Amino acid sequence: MKVSLVIVNIDRSAELLAEPSRFSSQERLASCAKIKNPLVRAQGYAAELALSYALSGDRFDPPVYRREKNGKPVIEDGYVSLSHSGKYSVCTYYPSPVGVDLEVWRDVRPSLAKRLLSDSEKTGDPDSGFLLRKFVVKEAFLKMTGEGITGGFRELTADGGLIYRRGEKAAVYRTVDTDEYFLAVVSPEEFEVETVEL
Repeated sequence: MKVSLVIVNIDRSAELLAEPSRFSSQERLASCAKIKNPLVRAQGYAAELALSYALSGDRFDPPVYRREKNGKPVIEDGYVSLSHSGKYSVCTYYPSPVGVDLEVWRDVRPSLAKRLLSDSEKTGDPDSGFLLRKFVVKEAFLKMTGEGITGGFRELTADGGLIYRRGEKAAVYRTVDTDEYFLAVVSPEEFEVETVEL
């Protein structure tokens, strides 16, 4: 099956984002109205735009969802996951559990390796790109499970499109690696990715 992956570039979608009431739920409109930082507010609207497109295509219907106590969005007939970083927001939609994380390229402190890498992933001095990639894949997994960053990065090993938890296969991942960002999509079963960029 194919995971729908909708990526919104805030700069490219500025015209659509200028009319958030067209595609946003009342909850999102209210929460974004309280955000003072223009980039963070735009990321919130862009995430809602990605979710709207994932669920209704170019009709851009305001999505219907609720949030669990941990903030994870829940829809009636499938699973969604959202992420944003820099000028990008992304949404995945799939009939089975799914998680996504996106991070723009940036330097990552080497000290992150101690909290992030499993014993089998610790080889030499990892560079910033290696650490960011591992973080994104594991964060997508922890979003899928609803655990968030408290879920234990070091219990997870990500290698060759598979994630293992304490030695047991736990999920499959796919990545998108561009000059500007790195993203990962995770689900418990095999899948393909169908990408739309707005």
